[in-house]
Amino acid sequence: MPPLTAIEPSFNLEIYIDRATLPTIQQIAMIVANKSPHKKLIYWSRHPLTDRELLKCINGESCCSIDNIHHRVTELLSSYDNCHVTIYGNTYWSKDIARLIRRISKLPGINIKKLELIDDGSSEYQKMYTWESLGLSAQIKSLTQGQNNLQNYISGSSNRIVRFLTGKSNKLPRSIESIFNWHQLFPTTYHMLRMDYLEKPELKQLKKHLMGNTKQINGTTYQTTRLHRNKSYCLIN
Repeated sequence: MPPLTAIEPSFNLEIYIDRATLPTIQQIAMIVANKSPHKKLIYWSRHPLTDRELLKCINGESCCSIDNIHHRVTELLSSYDNCHVTIYGNTYWSKDIARLIRRISKLPGINIKKLELIDDGSSEYQKMYTWESLGLSAQIKSLTQGQNNLQNYISGSSNRIVRFLTGKSNKLPRSIESIFNWHQLFPTTYHMLRMDYLEKPELKQLKKHLMGNTKQINGTTYQTTRLHRNKSYCLIN
């Protein structure tokens, strides 16, 4: 009888998801700065990372879809009891993260340790500009409804018909109440290009809502990233 394969107690996994450019470049900067030895699953749909030597250096693996990430997480879990996951994503397109969490959270042993969400660019601020016209009571109501909707979306089935029959949300709009409620469910940091925008009197409620969960994207790092954008593209093309 062959010996049983030992199951390790736990491991740390980093997942990187983006469909734009700025968050991808910021994620590259984070990978370089953190120098983490943890396994990395990377899905950058606009700029796929395909350099095998580079992937090997960062203990990374390129994925081609949310389904692909789910499949790989399932495979990796076969050798461990628990998996502690940190997800790096795009704030405006955080529905991609919701789709992933809805799937992997149903796997035994998964622990969503932290979310690191990065501004898409101007999209978040365009949404804030529209949202700030709401009255205070309407803003509070929208944030509460957004949290409930996000929770329902994540806890629902991947099958739309099942979600409809069970009353779980079928939709997750790219709105303030959806993209800025993640910290209510998981430890989250929102990396913002313009944290000072929250100082507008009309956004007082949103600033209070996000208190302690925002971080300004370093201006020097951003400028350096822009100056070395062509070099970065060499890494992701």
